[in-house]
Amino acid sequence: MVKLSSLLFFSSIFTLSTTAENKAPYQSKISVQNSIPNYTRSILQRDHNSDFLGPHELAWTWNATDLQSLDQDEWLQEPVTWLIYDRGADMRDPQDDDIIFNLTCYYEISKECVGANEILVNQTIGAPFLSLPDSTQPQDVLTKGNVICPEGRCIAKDCTGLEVPTFDREDLIRAFKNPSS
Repeated sequence: MVKLSSLLFFSSIFTLSTTAENKAPYQSKISVQNSIPNYTRSILQRDHNSDFLGPHELAWTWNATDLQSLDQDEWLQEPVTWLIYDRGADMRDPQDDDIIFNLTCYYEISKECVGANEILVNQTIGAPFLSLPDSTQPQDVLTKGNVICPEGRCIAKDCTGLEVPTFDREDLIRAFKNPSS
């Protein structure tokens, strides 16, 4: 993968970067790396200046020590706004009339991910809304780290016949638990 830029945002819990080459220096860190498709925009909810237009490679990274306080079935989450635009939109303004869907998504990891350095996914506009590169096992997305978008709404001028592309962990279980069935 191509390095797109350097570290952009850091906090004690969370790091936002746009590089796919962050493995070696972060052995005590765990990341969910996500490719967002064209005609989409991802905006970090805690820092609206962290605003990325697709296609783009993003990585949300946590310190492994942040997992210690989690119960076994809890997940650490970082919320983002994910906007889906009409094809052909210029996407300059996040309040643009060409936005079809406004979703709240979460990059998330669980205590199960200890020992894993990264979970790689590709966010898609169509079901099941995540595709997995060869290096990611379906079980990793179900138990270690993923991206979910459980909340959203259509904000197009005419939403007739449009289904809001929301998906949660249960949808990922249905999509990836038995991928061949």
